[in-house]
Amino acid sequence: MQNPGFDTNLAGWTTSSSSWTSADADGCSGSGSVSGSNTDGDPKQCVQLPGGSGTYYFGAKFSFTNNYNGSFCTVSFYSDTSCATPVTSDFVHMGPDGFYGQGAQAGAWQTFFITELAPTGSRSALIVCALDSTTTKLDEFYLNRSSNGF
Repeated sequence: MQNPGFDTNLAGWTTSSSSWTSADADGCSGSGSVSGSNTDGDPKQCVQLPGGSGTYYFGAKFSFTNNYNGSFCTVSFYSDTSCATPVTSDFVHMGPDGFYGQGAQAGAWQTFFITELAPTGSRSALIVCALDSTTTKLDEFYLNRSSNGF
């Protein structure tokens, strides 16, 4: 994955209306996060899967200012390396959307994650996010085979 922690910019991510901000989940100088308002499909990134099919851990840190937040990210799997040919039409949903009163807390960086099985023939994954307000920030994405974490 390219630039999962948004170090100095949004390089590696396709964006249209989201922007880079210096707010960083770990407070690292020069690093930041992505912020957006009512985006759908922004930011996004196609990630090659050198390990092919199997179990993957997908997560990111979210920060938002109200207890209900409709932001989320999805991951879907593709049979080519450019995210053009889907293996299936399914995708998995991860984020604070729908977590109102279920542990999501406004004002702090929180990790949301899922474990997903990439189908046989998977060679890439498309990460797509939707941010519902300018106060939503994302940082420290991961998609890996070895562990659930950064």
